[in-house]
Amino acid sequence: MDRVSCIAYLLFQSEQTRIRKLAINLVTGEISLNAAKKIADFYPHIVSAEKQLKRTYVSQEEVCEFVETYLFTAQA
Repeated sequence: MDRVSCIAYLLFQSEQTRIRKLAINLVTGEISLNAAKKIADFYPHIVSAEKQLKRTYVSQEEVCEFVETYLFTAQA
């Protein structure tokens, strides 16, 4: 999976609804990662997810399932 999808998956693990919505918007392409980083409320969450992605293994199967679920649901 690509980097943005992995970051979106990690962001989706948040308990905050607005962060989960951001993750879905990243997957569907409604907002770019760079544009999201420019929003002060989201910046620390994105940086944290990027660091987590570098430090830990992210299951590609889980990321793929997340993308399939929310990409196709959003388009329906």
